[in-house]
Amino acid sequence: MSKNSFEQWIKQKQPQITDTKRYPNTMQTISNHLNNSGIYQSNIFSVESSKLVKSLKELYFENDEYFKLNKRGNNMYSRALDLYIKYLEESEFLGQASIDIQEIIDNEEIGSTEKTELIQSRIGQGKFRESLISIWAGCSVTGCRNVSFLIASHIKPWCKSSNSERIDPHNGFLLLPNLDKAFDLGFITFTDSGEICISSKFSEYDVLGVSKAMKILIKEKNKPYLAYHQSNVFCP
Repeated sequence: MSKNSFEQWIKQKQPQITDTKRYPNTMQTISNHLNNSGIYQSNIFSVESSKLVKSLKELYFENDEYFKLNKRGNNMYSRALDLYIKYLEESEFLGQASIDIQEIIDNEEIGSTEKTELIQSRIGQGKFRESLISIWAGCSVTGCRNVSFLIASHIKPWCKSSNSERIDPHNGFLLLPNLDKAFDLGFITFTDSGEICISSKFSEYDVLGVSKAMKILIKEKNKPYLAYHQSNVFCP
């Protein structure tokens, strides 16, 4: 990881942020604070674990000086840390994606066209994403139509799906990042009639923009995949 790669990720994945240097520079300041206070002696951009950065964030704001500094700065320090954690989480996910993609490439039983479709589906691009946009026209739950913010999410997880299921658009929802993450981790699911189910382990769901009033217009061909998610992914 590097300061520059973090900025490039912001440019690609956070189009609403116009000053793309602000957050990397803030993270460098935080890194200096961590170093000067003896909390963490290495540059924070050398950290590749989102869990470690979450722990460092807790330690950082236990320091009264930095806690007050964050408040005076309109929570800029906490926002920069949250953005960096999100960057690392995506990088960790893509690390697994790289393994899956290599397995596809090495599989001699799959033709080149199918390999391309599977790889694009694994990273939420290509025909799989295009089909989801065509089916849903926006976020499957909220209706948000800014597709640049939306993630092509598999209902039945990629690792548990057959190759045909991996490229089947009915095995997918188009979701805002907060909903995608909660759905992927099993903190939420949906009934066959579309009502949201929220895990008892998801205590701060409202802080993350999840509401008990949320619904989704489940399509008949979604239901077999959704049944798997309800039984095997969702944590009641």
